[in-house]
Amino acid sequence: METLELRAQVLSCAPRCAAYGLVEEEQILQFAAVTVLLGEHFDSEPEHVWAQDVLSDSELSAEERGALLVALAELLVEERNA
Repeated sequence: METLELRAQVLSCAPRCAAYGLVEEEQILQFAAVTVLLGEHFDSEPEHVWAQDVLSDSELSAEERGALLVALAELLVEERNA
């Protein structure tokens, strides 16, 4: 992915992140990383309903939701590639 494309993708994530309460730079970058791993609209795809559950979990802080989202996405990709 080209640098400009990556930058555009990260910037396009910001409004969606805000809807989930992910407003810090690190949280937005985590969300953007998951779009690279799982697809641009992973958060609305039935295949990734678990991501919607993580993003809407009110018992977790925004920091925890961002970190958990990335960790689970990475595990999913590892399993697919195994």
